[in-house]
Amino acid sequence: MKTPANQVSSALNAYYEGMPIKPIRRHLLQEHGNAPSIATIYEWIQKFTQYATDSIKGYSPKNIGDT
Repeated sequence: MKTPANQVSSALNAYYEGMPIKPIRRHLLQEHGNAPSIATIYEWIQKFTQYATDSIKGYSPKNIGDT
């Protein structure tokens, strides 16, 4: 990737905390001096959300209680 992982992670974290994409772009510009396009940020969200959901397929918690 062209963008450092910590910046992508920051964008994803902000998105899942409820921040819209345009303010995420402004945040990245202010904090890192990098303003990827809105489309790029959206692609990160799609790509890494799919990666995360694929990685937990088939997972079932063990030792859960009755409630």
